[in-house]
Amino acid sequence: MQTYRKNELRMIVRSTLYATAGLCISGTLIQTFLGEIGLTGYIYLHTALLQGTNMLSTVLFSHFADDNRHLIRRATLVQLPMAIFFLLYIPLCVSETPSLTAFLLAAGIGIAQTFFGALHTVCDYKMPYQIIPVEEYGRMSAFSGIIIALTSLGVGAIMTRLSKAMPYARLMAYVFPIAAGMLLLSALITLTLQPIEEAAAQTDHTGQKVPFKALLKTPVFYMLIFPNLCRSIANGAVSVLAGIALERGFDATLTTRMVTLQSAAMLVTCLLFGVFSKKVEPRKTIFIGSLMMLTLPILGFCGQWMFLLIFTVAFAGRNLVDYAVPAALYRVVPDAIAGPYNAWRMVLQAGGTMLGSFLAGVVSIPVLLVGAAALQLVCGLVYGGKRWLQI
Repeated sequence: MQTYRKNELRMIVRSTLYATAGLCISGTLIQTFLGEIGLTGYIYLHTALLQGTNMLSTVLFSHFADDNRHLIRRATLVQLPMAIFFLLYIPLCVSETPSLTAFLLAAGIGIAQTFFGALHTVCDYKMPYQIIPVEEYGRMSAFSGIIIALTSLGVGAIMTRLSKAMPYARLMAYVFPIAAGMLLLSALITLTLQPIEEAAAQTDHTGQKVPFKALLKTPVFYMLIFPNLCRSIANGAVSVLAGIALERGFDATLTTRMVTLQSAAMLVTCLLFGVFSKKVEPRKTIFIGSLMMLTLPILGFCGQWMFLLIFTVAFAGRNLVDYAVPAALYRVVPDAIAGPYNAWRMVLQAGGTMLGSFLAGVVSIPVLLVGAAALQLVCGLVYGGKRWLQI
């Protein structure tokens, strides 16, 4: 078997493990957990703090993955402390803790994990250039997404069933150690990845830094700053939909179902993306996904079952965009600037997402959702019209 084929298989397995464990760092599972231990009023702040940490960490360590010689080792090592920090949640699961103390502990754990997760993300955006031919990225990411979605579906179904049999917080006392084990296994698999010959021949291994001023002169960077920022603010609103559901009076049963439905949406969109990624230009896929997110405002006033349906449609749209953007950029961003380019793109992403999450606690739910839908539409229109990118 060719080296890059082995790498593809290993990447799919480790991405599945990492993404599944990540459900306990941010998103619906952790937001539901915070609500169950009496921290519903802190959910938006918790999310904003994690996203701010992600942004700041990416800014400070944007060159963390520049040196290809240490890329795989660094991507391995940063997962180890993320796994260990999961175990610190257990006291919150098994005993009552004053709200402020519980929030400070949960926020501290989340911030630490997010810091190392940001370093992992910087490595991850550089990784495909080293381990697979770039033209294989779209197919690999789509197939990986399908496996992740199926796994998340299973997790959602199990969590829904078990949360009816025992208190949710008590259930998470078992889930957090399992997530830690998944990250440890992901790290071990990451260590087995091997650079392909094409990467060794075509890329620079000196770790030379690319100045930010040089990026600002790159059209593919500065001409996409605005749509990327719009997209990230919209993502900020989507990232707190579990909190919005709880604020509207829905219970943990609904938010747990949201995990299953977002996995189902991810499965369908990954299947579609995998089939059509070589037939439909990514920029058109971004536009289609943005149109689907125009349904977001309905979540501000609909009933429980309609909330779940619209959430599924909107999340599917977001997922299409999230897969199409990297697939588009891998075609036009050279390896020489890929590390800092994607790091600074993620800075915009994290900053905008943090702003969107922060606004969730400031403006009304209808205003937040209408604004998110409008901004995502702007992103889709701009990306959809960029023919010069040849994406």
